[in-house]
Amino acid sequence: KDILLYHQNEEMQQLLSQAGWDGSVNTDWKDDYLMVVNSNIAGQKTDKVMTQDIIKDTTIHENGAVTTTLTIRRTHTGTKGAEFTGVRNVNFMRVMVPEGSELLSATGFTYPDEHLFKVVDGTDTLPALAAIDATTKIHDATGTRITKEQGKTVFGNWTMTDPGQTSVVKITYQLPLHILPKKEGNSL
Repeated sequence: KDILLYHQNEEMQQLLSQAGWDGSVNTDWKDDYLMVVNSNIAGQKTDKVMTQDIIKDTTIHENGAVTTTLTIRRTHTGTKGAEFTGVRNVNFMRVMVPEGSELLSATGFTYPDEHLFKVVDGTDTLPALAAIDATTKIHDATGTRITKEQGKTVFGNWTMTDPGQTSVVKITYQLPLHILPKKEGNSL
């Protein structure tokens, strides 16, 4: 999914969606799910020079609990000072996982300076934002925002990566499902 498509014609857009080329969230999928969404904020055109690797390590524990550790490496391959791409990549990363997943730990996030944000009062005029704000929780230990969107639990936080540098984020969460061991006479 390195290329996603959108078309203003509703028939064409439906075909793109059916082919899985529109980048939409699969709300029908109820088992394990992972979608990492990066939003470049004030990082000029640095997405062009960013590479990302994701390693997903899932463990099934003796009691049937399932935990996953994601390691997300974002490398800025740009040259400091280059026009458009030679600046820090400031990114709000959202990790979409199955609804009901519980964040256990998160490391590697870097919060931008507060003075870079403008506080806007207006969630009452934007019902979609008000709905998200009403259900948002903040993970005390990491400052990670936990929301529910499109039938998924979403962990959101900031990464900032300078030219020639790599940011490494590790997120560990428990899935809302349990896998029970196969018992004699049990067909599962």
